[in-house]
Formats: sequence, structure tokens, C-alpha cells
Amino acid sequence: MHRYEAMMILRPELSEDQMKQLVARIEDALVKSGGQIESSQAWGRRRLAYPIAKSREGVYHLIVFRVEPAAIERLRKSYRLDEQILRALIVRQDHQPAPVTAAA
Repeated sequence: MHRYEAMMILRPELSEDQMKQLVARIEDALVKSGGQIESSQAWGRRRLAYPIAKSREGVYHLIVFRVEPAAIERLRKSYRLDEQILRALIVRQDHQPAPVTAAA
């Protein structure tokens, strides 16, 4: 299994309860795909650089998880189809960059 992080921008007009239900549904889809959630953090409401679906603001949420690579495309498709998710970006975190050394 590989480690991924998913940054999502959720609709700002959702109530606190609706937001919790949406995040629970997203996390449930990850677990049903055979994934393991490592962390889930709400980053709060932020102004967008440009309007997305007529929204000038969005609620950011970050989820770090482990899942098999075959499940990623299914997750991306389900996020695109959910109207309460304005944008979703899934990035693989396994790659460790080489340490930076000072030039002598």
C-alpha cells in the first residue's frame, strides 16, 4: 500500500453537521476501498483565488491515508461526481526527496 494525501475544497454553504457527514462519507469510501486513514484535518474556510462553481470561498480538508494504487482512480471519480466537493487533489507521498547538502 502507498501513502497518499487528499486535499479537498468543500462547498462553504454546508452546515457543520452536513460537513461532518460529508467527511465521514469520504472517509468511509476510503475504508471500503481497502484504505487506512492516518489523519483527517479540517483547515477551515478560505478565500479561493478564482471562483469555482460560483463560490468565492471554500472549506479545505486534508486526509492522509494508505491504499492500493488501483483504488485511486475510483476515488477520484467519486469525488468528481459529488456536488458538495468543489475540488479534490490526491497526491502520492511515498517518494522521499534526497537531502539537501550545502555546496562547499
